[in-house]
Amino acid sequence: MSGLKDFLAMTRHERRGTIVVLVVIALILAMTAMVRSCPSDSLDAEQVSEMQRFQNEVDTVSITVDGQGKSRKPKAGKKKPRRPRAKKPKQVKPAPQPRRIDPVPQF
Repeated sequence: MSGLKDFLAMTRHERRGTIVVLVVIALILAMTAMVRSCPSDSLDAEQVSEMQRFQNEVDTVSITVDGQGKSRKPKAGKKKPRRPRAKKPKQVKPAPQPRRIDPVPQF
């Protein structure tokens, strides 16, 4: 029984800190419940009609694409022709030596 008593023993500062944390949690929960229970502001008829008009306008927008595209011509004299890079010979790695197996100590 003394082990449990030692586990639950608190100093005055620890008790106050625990109470403060519990009060903060309770306040957050209460504020969350109040915000969820409050009715949301209803929209005016004017705002609803504007939203409907906007949605209808967005739904009917069509994209037109011109068949003519700009032709891309390389500009003469601006770019130098590339020289092919010299290929380096591939280096062959030697095969790794097998790892040494140490005996496992027995206790």
